[in-house]
Amino acid sequence: MGHKYPLTLHKTYYDKGFFNLGVSVSNYVRPKEGPISVFLNGDKYKLMGRVNRSANKNGVPRIMVGPELTNWFHKNCNLGDRVTIEILGPEAIKIITDGKKTIPIQKCLHEKSRKKLPHMNKADDLLSEVTEFHKSMRGDKHHRFRSWEHCYQFFGANPTNYDLASLHLGFYLASWGMYRGSSFLLQKDYRIHEGAVKEILNPRYRGLRDISLDRLNKNDENEVELIFELIDWLKNFYRKTTELPRREVNVTDTLATKILMGTLGCIPAYDRFFIAGIKHHGLSYSYLNKKNFSEMIAFCLEQKQDFEKAQARVSSHGVNYPVMKIVDMYFWRLGEQRDSGKTALS
Repeated sequence: MGHKYPLTLHKTYYDKGFFNLGVSVSNYVRPKEGPISVFLNGDKYKLMGRVNRSANKNGVPRIMVGPELTNWFHKNCNLGDRVTIEILGPEAIKIITDGKKTIPIQKCLHEKSRKKLPHMNKADDLLSEVTEFHKSMRGDKHHRFRSWEHCYQFFGANPTNYDLASLHLGFYLASWGMYRGSSFLLQKDYRIHEGAVKEILNPRYRGLRDISLDRLNKNDENEVELIFELIDWLKNFYRKTTELPRREVNVTDTLATKILMGTLGCIPAYDRFFIAGIKHHGLSYSYLNKKNFSEMIAFCLEQKQDFEKAQARVSSHGVNYPVMKIVDMYFWRLGEQRDSGKTALS
């Protein structure tokens, strides 16, 4: 659960479409001025606001939204009511009217304003984003994205040639940016992965391959526990087996999850773009843990049919993509667009 702040709807907040957050939650909202997503109870639409850090002398954030929020307050709350502001992440908050059923934002606005609402669960967007991601490699049989396909298919055959499996894993990781810059892998040959390969191919993890959203549901703890046990094992393995002069080996969530995405397809690769994508949807993230992973799975379950439709379309081109790879592609694509400024995702 995110940090929460109780807010009383005094006349200014009730009528002007903005409100201030308190000191207790100030540090959990973006430190600089900029856009923020405002979710409303369980509404499938959201409003876009801005964080203003200069309006208050003590620097606490003022959340500027506008007449859309005023209309929603007037339809769902009374002057003087108390609502709860939940901080979902630095760039996303949720307004909760405690125990009260609310009128959806669409019904609170004029038709012209409705058309401008960002949609949380738009199936067409999900399908098009995944399709566009996959289309970028279809015209090039040697595209770097295909390294994931080669690696994933190879591990699916339960190989006993650990040397060749290590080579597949190393090349896939290099294609996906894990050998650049200061990465400790850059100083090692591909055989550094052999111990990890042997562990991943242990029969106890076989059930994680191509795992479904339903099995990853937070009510089914066994598979989630096993995934996080394997993540911890991988981190410890690379730390213990890698020696570098004058510095410690940093085994990141990104590396561990990319390894599992390339071999078992049981968890998205938590890299910079994927994290930006989940934050765009208001999902909380500071570091990978079972809680925020389960929240992401719950979000995807709400769109299960759309993810499975995208999975079927992509897999029709010859390689069976697990649903977690589809999830990875969707959020990665959103984050990549946001980073490059191609679309107004923030």
